[in-house]
This record gives sequence, structure tokens and C-alpha cells, in this order.
Amino acid sequence: STVKSQSSSSKVIDIPFTFNVGIASISDINPTDFVVAYPNPTNNILSIYSEILNIEKIDIYDIHGKSVLNEKSMLNYKTLDLSSFAKGTYIVVVYLEDKSIKRLTVVVE
Repeated sequence: STVKSQSSSSKVIDIPFTFNVGIASISDINPTDFVVAYPNPTNNILSIYSEILNIEKIDIYDIHGKSVLNEKSMLNYKTLDLSSFAKGTYIVVVYLEDKSIKRLTVVVE
């Protein structure tokens, strides 16, 4: 599938994305296993993509647990501008539409 993202400056980013995961049965599917953040490390734009479910919201916390960004989404992807973030490690918490939660560690360079 292809992710298409439009920023406020009307730039379009096409990112081809494919998951190749061996699944024995439908009960083995965990939607949070299909959530990725890239590029990681990043110094500017971070894209978060969910292959199966839509993303409801994304919270980002610094290493001390302070909330530094809260974004809502109704799609299966979200592009975030982290260019104003200080260099360091951040925790990205992705809330999916089925109420499952994916925690990711992202490095800003």
C-alpha cells in the first residue's frame, strides 16, 4: 500500500509500505504489531503508520515523562513535524481505534 500525506504547504509524500508477517491464524493478529514510526532516528518529520486500524491520537513524552505533543487523527497515518524538538529520546504513544495502545521510542537528532 502507499501512504500519502499532505502538509499545510501542500507537499505530497508518497511512501510505499509493505508488511511481510507470517500469521498462523486470525487470532494471532495484534493491531499494535502493525504500527511503525519512521524515519527513526529523525531530525524533522516523523511519520506514524498503522497497517490495520486507524489512529485516534498520538501523544509524545520527553524522557522525563513531560507531555510535549498531543495530536488527534482519524486516519491510519499521521505526519508530525518534530523540527522544534530538542535532541534526545522521546516516547510516542499511539492510540488505535480499537483502544489498543502502541508505545514506541523515537530519537530526535
